[in-house]
Amino acid sequence: MKALFTLKPTELLDVNKHDREAFCSGVSVLDRYIKEQARKEAERNISQTFVLTCIEKPSKILGYYSLSSNRIQTDDLPKELSKKLPKYGGMGVTLLGRFAIDETYQSKQKTNLRLGEHLLTDSKLKSWQVSRVVASYALIIDVLIGEKGDPTDFYKKYDFVPFPDHANKLYLPMTKIEKTLQMSGLIAG
Repeated sequence: MKALFTLKPTELLDVNKHDREAFCSGVSVLDRYIKEQARKEAERNISQTFVLTCIEKPSKILGYYSLSSNRIQTDDLPKELSKKLPKYGGMGVTLLGRFAIDETYQSKQKTNLRLGEHLLTDSKLKSWQVSRVVASYALIIDVLIGEKGDPTDFYKKYDFVPFPDHANKLYLPMTKIEKTLQMSGLIAG
């Protein structure tokens, strides 16, 4: 069976190259972000948006995610973790702020594509790489519950853990990300 398309490596959003207006995830906040906010946030160095495209239609955005730096309070983590950490009060983390797949390529329609898994792995890899230069304790997500429901179970499937007092805020320590990337052969062990 012939592949539908050949994925390109993710790249930074380029408004002169990528068709933001055609993107539709079915979640209005995520669609509005890629169309109206992503470029502005990149220009202000607030967040960076990475898009997934294919060789056959390089302007078509199949999915995207955004990354930015953030800070969490050490006390927000489970006690068994926080008691092992320095008593600085807070520490740097990486925020996976927005994450969306175009409706045409979502799992319910195309179960074999696994674009969500592909993008999540890519976000983990980029977050880990940056954490080697500017320390980041974890990759965190403030789960957005939109018109298509609650995606928390998707993230939990890939080892993200809820903060004890914030059910819609998840984290994955960089040490765990590193082990996962080593096991998958994406980084050296």
